[in-house]
Order: sequence, then C-alpha cells, then structure tokens
Amino acid sequence: MLKKRYARGEIDKEEFE
Repeated sequence: MLKKRYARGEIDKEEFE
C-alpha cells in the first residue's frame, strides 16, 4: 500500500497522491 511506503519514506508525497 502507498500509505505504508509513505510512512517508511520510500516515496514522496507526490507519489502518495
């Protein structure tokens, strides 16, 4: 899930959206 990746700092906010 993108949320998990974002929480781990694997992706940028832009990728999350």
